[in-house]
Amino acid sequence: MPKQGDQPAPKGPPPRLIDLWRSDPSETIAAFLPLKAIATMAVSRRFRDRHPTILFSVARRHGALAAGTGALLDAVVATGRDWSRFSSDSANDAWDTLSPALSEGRFTCTTNTSGGNRHIQIGTTVATGHGGGLVRMFDSADRLCLRRVKYRFSFSDPGAGSHGFAYFCLNDDGGLFVSRTSTGGYELKSFVQTEEEQFPPVEPDTWYDVDLTYDWTTALGNNTLWVDVVVKGEDEIKYRTRCSCEPLTAITLYNFGPGVARYTAIEVNYSKQTSRDRSF
Repeated sequence: MPKQGDQPAPKGPPPRLIDLWRSDPSETIAAFLPLKAIATMAVSRRFRDRHPTILFSVARRHGALAAGTGALLDAVVATGRDWSRFSSDSANDAWDTLSPALSEGRFTCTTNTSGGNRHIQIGTTVATGHGGGLVRMFDSADRLCLRRVKYRFSFSDPGAGSHGFAYFCLNDDGGLFVSRTSTGGYELKSFVQTEEEQFPPVEPDTWYDVDLTYDWTTALGNNTLWVDVVVKGEDEIKYRTRCSCEPLTAITLYNFGPGVARYTAIEVNYSKQTSRDRSF
């Protein structure tokens, strides 16, 4: 017979660890655990269901909830959620006319359909320099970061000795263009070039799909960032190039000299700068 004043023995089975993890003592338990252990201890579905709550309670306890929430949402943004997109396959009001850089330059911008595909066509008859086509402007004060750019293009060379076709420019030194090689062929080059880069060969009157992904998390120095490029024609070629680390201000389409450039399936994805991105 128990003595007077003794506490009665608890009835039922002892609490399981998952029961403690779900209840009020969970914050107390987490307070004694190393952060690395808290980050990796969700070993079962029941633990994983409770895991976000524990992480946020730890952040709140240490006054880091606002910063932690911001970092989490920035990571979600990096997956593509809430990206804005500019897309236009016709020479319409979505674009403004880009004047020639050379006063004597002559060009036309039209919307054509070939093989059932609508596309923008820029025909240059007299060299325009870095201009003479279409432009879409953005406000630098909005602090927009390019995320991913896709487009499809082809070009024609009338044989007038031109050295630049189908420019797809993003700001001053981002994007790609077709250039003649020393052997008389053509290659798709980037504006910021290094001796190590090998650019993919391209052919006139052939459609190519281009995919550029911008890496804002890796510091290269000299205010530049990596761009991963995929070019698909008959073959698929992948390589890395670089561009200046700056907010999106302009998309421009043009030929440097006489030639024809065609663009379709244009998709420029961008979003506001986040805490994960390098500073401008």
